[in-house]
Amino acid sequence: MSTTTATTAATPTTATPDFEFFQGTLSESSTRPQITVRRGGLMVITRAAVDMLGDAVTHVQLAYDAKTGTVGIRTATEDTAGAYRLRTQPKGPSRLVSGKRFFQHHGLTVDKAHTYKAETFGSGIVGFRLTTAEATEPAADATPAPAKKAAPRKIKTAA
Repeated sequence: MSTTTATTAATPTTATPDFEFFQGTLSESSTRPQITVRRGGLMVITRAAVDMLGDAVTHVQLAYDAKTGTVGIRTATEDTAGAYRLRTQPKGPSRLVSGKRFFQHHGLTVDKAHTYKAETFGSGIVGFRLTTAEATEPAADATPAPAKKAAPRKIKTAA
Protein backbone atom coordinates (compact mmCIF):
# COMPACT_ATOMS: atom_id res chain seq x y z
CA MET A 1 0.00 0.00 0.00
CA SER A 2 1.41 3.30 -1.00
CA THR A 3 0.73 6.45 0.96
CA THR A 4 1.16 9.85 -0.56
CA THR A 5 1.77 12.78 1.76
CA ALA A 6 1.00 16.22 0.49
CA THR A 7 2.95 19.01 2.05
CA THR A 8 2.24 22.60 1.44
CA ALA A 9 5.18 24.84 1.79
CA ALA A 10 4.47 28.32 3.02
CA THR A 11 5.20 30.79 0.33
CA PRO A 12 7.45 33.48 1.68
CA THR A 13 5.96 36.93 1.37
CA THR A 14 7.86 39.36 -0.71
CA ALA A 15 6.99 42.38 1.40
CA THR A 16 6.43 42.59 5.11
CA PRO A 17 3.38 44.71 5.97
CA ASP A 18 4.28 48.11 7.32
CA PHE A 19 1.72 48.34 10.12
CA GLU A 20 0.84 51.64 11.71
CA PHE A 21 -0.69 50.90 15.09
CA PHE A 22 -3.49 53.06 16.42
CA GLN A 23 -2.39 54.58 19.70
CA GLY A 24 -5.53 56.53 20.35
CA THR A 25 -6.02 60.13 21.22
CA LEU A 26 -7.82 61.93 23.96
CA SER A 27 -11.37 62.19 22.81
CA GLU A 28 -13.13 65.52 22.97
CA SER A 29 -15.42 64.05 25.58
CA SER A 30 -12.52 63.71 28.01
CA THR A 31 -10.94 67.10 27.35
CA ARG A 32 -14.06 69.29 27.16
CA PRO A 33 -16.13 70.12 30.25
CA GLN A 34 -19.33 68.21 29.54
CA ILE A 35 -22.03 66.39 31.43
CA THR A 36 -24.00 63.62 29.78
CA VAL A 37 -27.31 62.62 31.30
CA ARG A 38 -28.12 59.08 30.30
CA ARG A 39 -31.52 57.49 30.14
CA GLY A 40 -32.69 56.92 33.68
CA GLY A 41 -30.71 59.85 35.13
CA LEU A 42 -27.15 58.57 35.36
CA MET A 43 -24.83 61.55 34.86
CA VAL A 44 -21.40 61.14 33.29
CA ILE A 45 -19.17 64.10 34.16
CA THR A 46 -15.98 64.50 32.15
CA ARG A 47 -12.67 65.01 33.94
CA ALA A 48 -12.57 68.61 32.68
CA ALA A 49 -15.98 69.31 34.27
CA VAL A 50 -14.93 67.66 37.56
CA ASP A 51 -11.81 69.85 37.55
CA MET A 52 -14.12 72.89 37.44
CA LEU A 53 -15.47 71.80 40.85
CA GLY A 54 -12.01 71.68 42.42
CA ASP A 55 -9.49 69.16 43.70
CA ALA A 56 -10.25 65.82 45.35
CA VAL A 57 -14.04 65.98 44.96
CA THR A 58 -15.69 62.84 46.33
CA HIS A 59 -19.30 63.96 46.85
CA VAL A 60 -21.60 66.50 45.22
CA GLN A 61 -24.97 68.11 45.81
CA LEU A 62 -27.44 68.65 42.97
CA ALA A 63 -29.79 71.62 42.57
CA TYR A 64 -32.37 72.68 40.00
CA ASP A 65 -33.64 76.09 38.91
CA ALA A 66 -37.03 75.48 37.30
CA LYS A 67 -37.28 79.03 35.88
CA THR A 68 -34.14 78.67 33.78
CA GLY A 69 -34.04 74.87 33.42
CA THR A 70 -30.56 74.77 34.93
CA VAL A 71 -29.02 71.91 36.93
CA GLY A 72 -26.33 72.94 39.40
CA ILE A 73 -23.64 70.77 40.97
CA ARG A 74 -21.43 71.75 43.91
CA THR A 75 -18.93 69.92 46.05
CA ALA A 76 -20.15 68.37 49.27
CA THR A 77 -18.93 66.13 52.02
CA GLU A 78 -20.13 62.62 52.75
CA ASP A 79 -22.15 64.04 55.68
CA THR A 80 -23.93 66.74 53.65
CA ALA A 81 -27.69 66.19 53.41
CA GLY A 82 -28.57 64.99 49.91
CA ALA A 83 -24.96 64.35 48.92
CA TYR A 84 -24.28 62.05 45.99
CA ARG A 85 -21.07 60.05 45.78
CA LEU A 86 -18.98 60.89 42.74
CA ARG A 87 -18.01 57.43 41.45
CA THR A 88 -15.06 56.62 39.25
CA GLN A 89 -15.47 54.55 36.11
CA PRO A 90 -13.51 51.32 35.79
CA LYS A 91 -11.93 52.64 32.60
CA GLY A 92 -11.71 56.30 31.74
CA PRO A 93 -11.33 59.63 33.47
CA SER A 94 -15.02 60.57 33.69
CA ARG A 95 -17.01 60.37 36.92
CA LEU A 96 -20.54 59.09 37.51
CA VAL A 97 -23.41 60.43 39.61
CA SER A 98 -26.65 58.50 39.94
CA GLY A 99 -29.19 61.31 39.62
CA LYS A 100 -32.27 59.16 39.06
CA ARG A 101 -34.07 60.28 42.23
CA PHE A 102 -33.05 63.90 41.63
CA PHE A 103 -34.59 63.95 38.15
CA GLN A 104 -37.72 62.13 39.37
CA HIS A 105 -38.12 64.58 42.29
CA HIS A 106 -38.15 67.52 39.87
CA GLY A 107 -40.39 65.77 37.34
CA LEU A 108 -37.67 65.71 34.69
CA THR A 109 -37.96 62.81 32.28
CA VAL A 110 -34.79 61.42 30.75
CA ASP A 111 -35.83 59.21 27.86
CA LYS A 112 -32.51 59.22 26.01
CA ALA A 113 -28.96 60.44 26.57
CA HIS A 114 -28.13 64.12 26.12
CA THR A 115 -24.76 65.82 26.45
CA TYR A 116 -24.53 69.34 27.88
CA LYS A 117 -21.73 71.87 28.06
CA ALA A 118 -20.64 72.36 31.67
CA GLU A 119 -20.71 75.98 32.84
CA THR A 120 -19.55 77.79 35.96
CA PHE A 121 -22.36 79.67 37.72
CA GLY A 122 -20.36 81.17 40.59
CA SER A 123 -20.26 80.29 44.30
CA GLY A 124 -18.55 77.00 43.45
CA ILE A 125 -21.50 75.78 41.37
CA VAL A 126 -20.93 74.05 38.03
CA GLY A 127 -23.80 72.79 35.93
CA PHE A 128 -25.68 72.80 32.68
CA ARG A 129 -28.78 74.21 31.06
CA LEU A 130 -31.29 71.58 29.99
CA THR A 131 -32.20 73.70 26.96
CA THR A 132 -28.70 73.51 25.45
CA ALA A 133 -28.23 69.82 24.76
CA GLU A 134 -25.33 69.11 22.44
CA ALA A 135 -26.63 65.63 21.79
CA THR A 136 -26.96 64.65 18.19
CA GLU A 137 -30.58 64.88 17.22
CA PRO A 138 -32.05 64.25 13.78
CA ALA A 139 -32.20 67.50 11.83
CA ALA A 140 -35.63 69.10 11.62
CA ASP A 141 -35.58 68.84 7.84
CA ALA A 142 -34.38 65.24 7.82
CA THR A 143 -36.51 62.92 5.76
CA PRO A 144 -38.05 60.27 7.99
CA ALA A 145 -37.42 56.66 7.15
CA PRO A 146 -40.26 55.11 5.17
CA ALA A 147 -42.72 53.21 7.30
CA LYS A 148 -42.49 49.45 7.02
CA LYS A 149 -45.54 47.75 5.67
CA ALA A 150 -46.86 45.01 7.90
CA ALA A 151 -46.64 41.55 6.40
CA PRO A 152 -50.01 39.88 5.83
CA ARG A 153 -50.88 37.40 8.58
CA LYS A 154 -51.61 33.82 7.68
CA ILE A 155 -54.66 32.38 9.33
CA LYS A 156 -54.94 28.67 9.79
CA THR A 157 -58.34 27.16 9.38
CA ALA A 158 -59.47 23.81 10.64
CA ALA A 159 -60.11 21.30 7.88
